[in-house]
Amino acid sequence: MKDTYRERIKEEQKKLSPQQVFFSEGYQRLFQHLADEVAGEKLEQLLLYQNASDGIAGWNDGKRIGINVDNTITGSFLELEQKSDSLVGILGHECGHARFTDSRLRRVYIQKMQAGIWYPDAPEPENEDEESALAEINTYLTRKDPAVLSLLTECASYISNLLNDVYIEEKMCSLFPGSIKKGILVNRRRNVEWIPPLKELLEGNPDPVSVFLKVLVQYALRGYVNSWNMESCEMLDTLNEVKQLVDLSVEADSDPIRYQTTNRILLKMWKYFRKLLEELKQECREPEENGEQQQETQEQPLEKKRPRRNS
Repeated sequence: MKDTYRERIKEEQKKLSPQQVFFSEGYQRLFQHLADEVAGEKLEQLLLYQNASDGIAGWNDGKRIGINVDNTITGSFLELEQKSDSLVGILGHECGHARFTDSRLRRVYIQKMQAGIWYPDAPEPENEDEESALAEINTYLTRKDPAVLSLLTECASYISNLLNDVYIEEKMCSLFPGSIKKGILVNRRRNVEWIPPLKELLEGNPDPVSVFLKVLVQYALRGYVNSWNMESCEMLDTLNEVKQLVDLSVEADSDPIRYQTTNRILLKMWKYFRKLLEELKQECREPEENGEQQQETQEQPLEKKRPRRNS
């Protein structure tokens, strides 16, 4: 009889859409109470909204927290209970930012990088190759090279945010070892599952910067890299050089340490940036060369058709 009753409940649950559950008054009230508890202070506003196209799972602006019910991660789970766990994990993540992230300092770091300035300090090279790489980077920074500044800033923002995400999630898992921790870990596993094995990444992507960033995400979130079909490669060697940096930075109760770690990782990645920049320069040259050839081809018949001047 009990089994039949439970089965009937499950069947009724299957008829409910996520929107019916997550936008119900009872669920939103529950979510608000949970947010007030884990954020450390009462929030001015908690927003549950639906947008399948913005690519954002959640956000906070210091006063408000927004949770996108229709985000890709949550949407990838089949059961309502799993979807709810995922949303609770996103809430825990955003509340972690409210508790532990210094947003002002993050803006300073990004602004400095955009201006070509290392902050809080330039990375210290560990060998001759890194000394040469640092000198090369500093030349670009001094010249305010727009392509390099844009690329470095984008990657610096990505890496520093990754390290900060892991830091605040570890803090929240420690403070709230129940549903918050469960939800955070559920989302982490799903994020890592979507990243292909390293061999597949290397074969399918000519951009070494983006490949290494995916490898870095795997290690930062789960502590390992999906490289089961590769014994070794140069990229794994680079990852081994930064593993300890990542481990120490995500444990440190200091945002400047994570920005300094980001700078050191950028230095070790410079060989990948160099390769990417060379490819971009080549792509820029080709249209110019093609344009010159096309112009010469067009000018020849024009010369023949030019009317003769009357003497």
